Amino acid sequence: EILHRIQGKSLDVEELILTNDGQIDLLLRCSMEGLRLEISCRNVSDLNLSGIHYPMWISGLEIRDNAENGWENTARYTLRDYEEDTIFFHCQQLQLIKLD
Repeated sequence: EILHRIQGKSLDVEELILTNDGQIDLLLRCSMEGLRLEISCRNVSDLNLSGIHYPMWISGLEIRDNAENGWENTARYTLRDYEEDTIFFHCQQLQLIKLD
């Protein structure tokens, strides 16, 4: 349900946390239209951040599940800002958590 609600929408990024404990994990705490959520991504690869500014936002979030296209498990999901290209990466696991 959360995925359909945020797909293609603009998100305000409150926090972006990168950790490296043998693999890169990324946590985004975001808000949009009164909804606060966390996007937790494990085993991130091909991370590209550009045009970072404050406040940070993602103009049009796209989340693709690449499993049906036969992609490797390490690139199971692709997340990107299809409007401004501020963020792009692949990840092995994805979890969307509603905070409010």
